[in-house]
Amino acid sequence: MSDLPGEPERPGVSDELRADLEAFVRRHFGAAAQLVDVEPMLGGHAGLTFGFGVAGAPERYIIKLAPKGVRREGNTDVYRTAPLLRTLHAQGLPVPAVPFAAPDEAEFGVPYVVMARLPGREFFIWEPHESFDRAPAATAPLWRQTAEVLPRIHRVD
Repeated sequence: MSDLPGEPERPGVSDELRADLEAFVRRHFGAAAQLVDVEPMLGGHAGLTFGFGVAGAPERYIIKLAPKGVRREGNTDVYRTAPLLRTLHAQGLPVPAVPFAAPDEAEFGVPYVVMARLPGREFFIWEPHESFDRAPAATAPLWRQTAEVLPRIHRVD
């Protein structure tokens, strides 16, 4: 269930994913680490994007999983984003850090990417969320930020 106004209800998290994430958290954060607040995220591909936390950790994470049994190409090839995001992050661009990612199926049965969750909400200009002020004075800074970041992205080899 969504806690944000105007958001549709989201399906739950499968027992299999929850168990895999619990094992992942213990493996990467220590045997005593605890998984908290697992939730499906809107805007993910085919419902395979989830938010989660680690008890006591200062940040939240997003995991993107490739769908099982689907050829990994286009938006189902989630791992291909990891090297790109890592390179852009290292250049100081406003993208999330990617502390964990794997192209194999050892941890979740599919390739995955775990990234730090950035604050805020995505802004889709053609269909902005109702929480956005659509007045020109409010949207102009968003356009300006985009225009200033794009040349920096294109300078990355």
